[in-house]
Amino acid sequence: MRSKGKTLSLQTTFKGGNRLQGIYFQLDVLDDINLVSLTGSFADSGVVYVHLRSGAIGDQVGGDWTLVKHTPISSGGQHLLPIGIVLTRGSYTLHVACSSSIIYSDADCTGEVLAQDDSLVIYNGWGTSDCEFIPPDRDYSGCPCRSWNGIIEYRCEVESVYRDLHLRRLAAAMHSDVEFSDVEIHSGDQRFPAHRLVLAAASPVFASMLKTDMSEARTGKILIEDVSPEVVAKALRFIYTGEVADDVDIASLGFAHKYDITGMMQPVSSKILKNLSPENVSATVRSLRPYKRSHAEADSETGLSQLNARVRQRVLKDPKLMEACLDGL
Repeated sequence: MRSKGKTLSLQTTFKGGNRLQGIYFQLDVLDDINLVSLTGSFADSGVVYVHLRSGAIGDQVGGDWTLVKHTPISSGGQHLLPIGIVLTRGSYTLHVACSSSIIYSDADCTGEVLAQDDSLVIYNGWGTSDCEFIPPDRDYSGCPCRSWNGIIEYRCEVESVYRDLHLRRLAAAMHSDVEFSDVEIHSGDQRFPAHRLVLAAASPVFASMLKTDMSEARTGKILIEDVSPEVVAKALRFIYTGEVADDVDIASLGFAHKYDITGMMQPVSSKILKNLSPENVSATVRSLRPYKRSHAEADSETGLSQLNARVRQRVLKDPKLMEACLDGL
């Protein structure tokens, strides 16, 4: 019996035994769900890609794939990947891959049920060397039959599913709207149409600017000169949709701090810390240097100073990051 409103999970196996870059497998959705996350097993650090298309796995790889997740992982083992998409009743084909490789198990038949409950059925699939790109015009010739090792978390409260879908569609429509926008943000040589109510709700700083006695309110223009248009675009994406771009950096965090954008500081900080690598650690440390605080102060704060403390701790514990920092001096 389904528990509406609760996050449920369906696990296959983690017995391992084989590896390759990716796997195609079929997922049957028996009732509308919100796909909350996937947990997979990975051989090493790399970049994980999760693609999805409608329809059974069939004999052809097929087209119309949607990339629903693209994220780096810093080590092998099991990793949870937040997804957050609505799937209505029907059959879907998933492609889960990693630039290093994923761990899965040998299987005998792709039509065999691997795991099932009242809402989902997971089938055995095909192992593949396909990773970030999916070739649409070929079959599964040469692909070994494999069992995906993982967990699917989902919610089956129908009202919640459709509410989330409605809000996502509404946010996307507003984000792309030009006809009904009533304010414009100027940054560099770019212009970003926006909506006063949305900006004011997301940021008390924007709310103050847009009061009737301010120039921004009179002209309908907000001039932002201290960051690039790319940073402004990423901030607007978060304001409208709650999504954080994969390539956010300290400039985005500084923008969120300056304009006090509700809820943006923490996810941006987490993504910066997650993306920390020998290639970018020196630049990150230099950018955060003005926000250095004592440990006691950093523990009581949020945002830039706290991220500075977390980055320093990470560097001190990771010899590769420490070496890259020293090389960048």
